[in-house]
Amino acid sequence: MSYTFYNYRRIDSSGELAVGNIEPIRRFSGCETEKSYIVGHVAAAQQTGEMVEASLEILRSAGSNDRRMFNKALKQYAGAMARVNGILSSTLKNTSEYASFRTFLSGCKDQPMFSNGVFFEGCSDASVGQRYLGVAQSSNPIASLSTHLFQLSQLSPRGTLPCADGVDSLRPENYRAFLSHIDVTSRKTNVQAYALHSAESSVEYMAALDQVLAYRYRQWANLRDSIPVQTASNKPAFRMYFDVQTRHIRDVAELVQRTRANTDAEMLAPADRLRAENIVHRAEMIRRSLNRILADSSEASPLPVSMIAY
Repeated sequence: MSYTFYNYRRIDSSGELAVGNIEPIRRFSGCETEKSYIVGHVAAAQQTGEMVEASLEILRSAGSNDRRMFNKALKQYAGAMARVNGILSSTLKNTSEYASFRTFLSGCKDQPMFSNGVFFEGCSDASVGQRYLGVAQSSNPIASLSTHLFQLSQLSPRGTLPCADGVDSLRPENYRAFLSHIDVTSRKTNVQAYALHSAESSVEYMAALDQVLAYRYRQWANLRDSIPVQTASNKPAFRMYFDVQTRHIRDVAELVQRTRANTDAEMLAPADRLRAENIVHRAEMIRRSLNRILADSSEASPLPVSMIAY
């Protein structure tokens, strides 16, 4: 059962499902950040229907060589992702309390963060570390959809994306079937290459990746904030896991830069040319910052999520 999607109610039962009209049914740590986490993800999930619709249209139009609909669907997808990012940015401002309820989000089974399990006070045997699967993973479907739709899995070793870490295999069968369809069809139509065949499509593809970067950067920042709570024996394994995540986000930033380099700027309208340059500038900021962190073998430098003005 989901920690978020089965754990909320509308304050006004006749009102819309928006941030100001949602509250958790129960909390585990009780902190305000936990409430913001649940409310933010429930509100953000309202955009996923449009993302699914746009993703299917992206694949259909690429397969039928309908350039106008392809560009329109990319804009729709990027717009929905921008709203998701906006909701999460406004609700998840304080990550200092994140560790107090993190175990309820991602679980403690087969994770380097909890190599000895988690010890719960008041259990029948408090001396034995417990290893449970998470009960949320509420936002990773967005990351997984973007990964397979835009062919980002090929950026990572072994063709797998580090954010998933096997979680997708534990999801319902219909979810796995949908994700498989997106992955197979995206490869077949070669969405990435189709986007690069048109300057206008390239910019819309970059705009979508821009939002994916913002989304992944936020996830990465939450992971980064967990580093100080690691035990001395556990830090090396966690640092390796953290570096894998860091490299993937850096690679997505570099994909944005390569896309811009392969785009004929002379074919772009002035507004689109400026938009492309702004996207590349943000990607370069992320790439340089993450390269510095990967070069530092000690702790990660404190980079605020707000460093990128999306």
